[in-house]
Amino acid sequence: DAVHVSQVSAAIECLEDAISTPLESLSSRYRQPLPQDAKASLSILAASHAVPMLQEWRRFIREYLADFKQPYPEEIRLSEFWSHDPEQFPWVDAIVNAD
Repeated sequence: DAVHVSQVSAAIECLEDAISTPLESLSSRYRQPLPQDAKASLSILAASHAVPMLQEWRRFIREYLADFKQPYPEEIRLSEFWSHDPEQFPWVDAIVNAD
């Protein structure tokens, strides 16, 4: 294995640089600024909620919003896409107030 534990941060940065972010292919419709209160709510999320939430958001962006697809009105609350299954997506409660 060429990557050591001491290099994990650099390895992650390298991988992130090598793949395109799904944000690059978003329509401007989905690039509106986040209100300060929503930023505050998101910034205090525990890693146990933030990590799976980011993974799910990336999947959602790639599957439904990438390449300038615009299937949803911009006023839909983001939490609504996952609110149907609180056991599988426990982080939804944490973003309801941030939406």
